[in-house]
Amino acid sequence: MKNIQMKNISMRRAKKVDSTIVKFLQDGIFYDDFQNYGFCPNYGRSQEWTETLIKRRDVYLIYDQEELAGIIVIRVHGMECHISSIGIKKEYRGKRIGTYVMEQMESRYHDAWVFTLDTYWDKKDNIRFYKNLGYEITGTQMEGSLKLVYFRKKAKH
Repeated sequence: MKNIQMKNISMRRAKKVDSTIVKFLQDGIFYDDFQNYGFCPNYGRSQEWTETLIKRRDVYLIYDQEELAGIIVIRVHGMECHISSIGIKKEYRGKRIGTYVMEQMESRYHDAWVFTLDTYWDKKDNIRFYKNLGYEITGTQMEGSLKLVYFRKKAKH
């Protein structure tokens, strides 16, 4: 994977005061998943839940210049860095922002031995995206009527 340079993209860690922005952003980005599946773990959560998310996870807001373009949520557990979610607003997709953000997270969490994530089986664009970043499928599991695909990538050390 070739490192991408994007001068106009920046990320900042969300704080409790950002909880309304985080909730609004997640509800907008993950609305289609909620519509398609009738459920989405990142959609429709309470303000309190969002504040707890910011407190317990590493939540980063992604900006294209001054405009809010997306979000990534990280959970660190020992030497594992789990990407709980990454979402880019529709109007910013296809501009390699997601690739850039994933590279930045892998660099930022350089102490991790492994990166993990999951997505729904029918999200073929997501699966292709993660594979192109070097993630390998480690398994699948049914979650209710939905099939999840699990990915893993060993860190570069």
